[in-house]
Amino acid sequence: MQYVFNMKYRNLTAGNIGEFMRLSQEQVLDIDLLDRDIKLLSMWHGKPTDYFDSMNFAEINEHRKELYKLLTEYPNSRYEPVFKVKGYKFVCLPNINTIKVKHERSLQILNLNDSNLYDLLPYIVAIFSDQKKQWFKNQLTFDERVKLFKDHLPADIAIGIALFFCAASKAIEPHVLTYLESLSDQLMKEAEAVIKASETDGE
Repeated sequence: MQYVFNMKYRNLTAGNIGEFMRLSQEQVLDIDLLDRDIKLLSMWHGKPTDYFDSMNFAEINEHRKELYKLLTEYPNSRYEPVFKVKGYKFVCLPNINTIKVKHERSLQILNLNDSNLYDLLPYIVAIFSDQKKQWFKNQLTFDERVKLFKDHLPADIAIGIALFFCAASKAIEPHVLTYLESLSDQLMKEAEAVIKASETDGE
């Protein structure tokens, strides 16, 4: 039997990546390990646990191998200054120099730290992005945008936006900045290339 996997962090959303990361890092007894892995696979594939319970051991173990392989890597991220979620279009701030006091204040209220970064992804993205006007779409409130991002924004896009802007923020504690900067060096280079390319396309 040939197995086809789609095991990318993109399959997770900004709303469940935090729970997924916590669960993956929990220390569990060997007897509970299969149950934990099935919960992780269920979140990853967006399928009920019954889907994996009905597999034989050869099938489930192939899935677990791919799961363990990915868990050795840091969640992939990519910076997308323009993105769509369920037909709604959003645009991030043009660059870090356009961060205003209101953005810093909103970020400060979140009390961001290295243990809650993933849980706060939907809020961070809502702070640093604006909804584009579309005649066929209603304008969402901040809370409605947060819920939309929680439920439907791919985790890799949310992580990319959060790292890009938070690493440049003055509202975050120094030790958290050090943590973010260690994750975002390569992302910043990639984001700068994306921005430069978009500016060239617009000329």
